[in-house]
Amino acid sequence: MLHALSTQNIESAVRQDFLHGLRGAPRLSQEDIEILKTFHRLTTSTKRPKNLLEFVMNAPIEENLKASEHFKFLMEGERKSVPGTNITYYDGKAIISRILRSGYFSQLRLNNAKVKHENIPISPSQLTPSSQTTPKRIDYQDVDVDSLLARKILYEKLVTYFTHCPDVTKKFPFPV
Repeated sequence: MLHALSTQNIESAVRQDFLHGLRGAPRLSQEDIEILKTFHRLTTSTKRPKNLLEFVMNAPIEENLKASEHFKFLMEGERKSVPGTNITYYDGKAIISRILRSGYFSQLRLNNAKVKHENIPISPSQLTPSSQTTPKRIDYQDVDVDSLLARKILYEKLVTYFTHCPDVTKKFPFPV
């Protein structure tokens, strides 16, 4: 939502809907849109993990921490002012709440997901006996559930043991 209103060009349909209150969108002033732009800038980090290790280790990047802090304050509707502006997090949450209550973005998703349905008439004579048969039922009567469960538990314990004890794998020639 913040992205749709703050990064699209002035002529975009979404922005025009909110500026003029069209198609179920609440009417937003230019100041409201500027507030959303500010929050979009504050809650979006441009820093991404540089390599797989940073991604896996979830190494905190200062910019990401600041962005998440701004997002938290925005979602909680804190009444403190945003650094470098004369707006509060509460102001941003109030605008976002108005937009969410309108259901505008839900309508867009539903309108874009329209599927064309075709009704093809089929007469009973077109149905063949093979298409009317029921699927074959599988009989589990001879399966020993306790044995399967015991094997599964043993397998999980072995995998856990060998993954946490790498020295043991040197003694056994089979792969884990």
